Formats: sequence, structure tokens, C-alpha cells
Amino acid sequence: MKAILKFDLPEEQEEFESAQRGRYVIGAVRRYLDNTRRKLKHTIADDDEARIVQRCVDELCECLETYDVADVVHR
Repeated sequence: MKAILKFDLPEEQEEFESAQRGRYVIGAVRRYLDNTRRKLKHTIADDDEARIVQRCVDELCECLETYDVADVVHR
């Protein structure tokens, strides 16, 4: 399968750059979630801190679901 995305530049410059850089954003979010979960499991001993960090992870995951990209990040 092939897909071709077309943009009317310069009017759709922002959309073009978003499409072009999207994989880097996905990689960054994956890395953040992996590192945060690892820290929760192995590094963070304080329960209050762990709850705060977990709430941040949960909120990010909610945002990903809202924008219907959670499945892309969790692959």
C-alpha cells in the first residue's frame, strides 16, 4: 500500500510540518512514557511523588486517547 499526502504550500505549511515531524513526536512520547514507567517501577520510592507522576502519565494518556492517537504511541 502507498499513501500520498498533498499540501497546498505555503497555505498549509503548518499541516505539512506536522505530518513531516509526526513520527518524531510519537517517538518522544513513547520514550517519555517508557522512562516514566521505568522510574515509577525502579527509582521513585516516595508514594506522594509516585502518585503525582502517575497522574501526569494518566493525563498524557487521556490526551492521546482524546486525539485518537493512543494506539499509535502504544505500538
